[in-house]
Amino acid sequence: MKYYLIPQPDGKPIALNKAVILIGRHPDCDITVADSDRVSRRHCCVVQVNEHYMLRDLGSTNGVRVNGDLIDKEAVLAVGDEISVGDQRLIFAGANQSAGRSAKQYTKTVESESISHPAESEEFSGPIEVVDE
Repeated sequence: MKYYLIPQPDGKPIALNKAVILIGRHPDCDITVADSDRVSRRHCCVVQVNEHYMLRDLGSTNGVRVNGDLIDKEAVLAVGDEISVGDQRLIFAGANQSAGRSAKQYTKTVESESISHPAESEEFSGPIEVVDE
């Protein structure tokens, strides 16, 4: 499957067509982010490792976030993850997601009250996320 980074809110999908995609404010980066106050020259990279993609912080001053959480050195990416580099947001997308659908259209939160036969166990008491593949 092909994977993409989609700049938000309405950017053109960027194909992950090589093993390492460098993100930062330096003009030699594969994805250049103009937010120079909060983005390092070589801020982070997306690396293909076998069948997975990893996001690696390259020692940036302000860090990198995935789904709002600051990562510690690296994180495995999943389709629909939102990467934040400074003020720039990028969605990690699969091939069928790049055709104009946003990541929000791939997930639906179901509250436990709307389930006809909820589980009895307390470990299943939170919201459930249904993923449309």
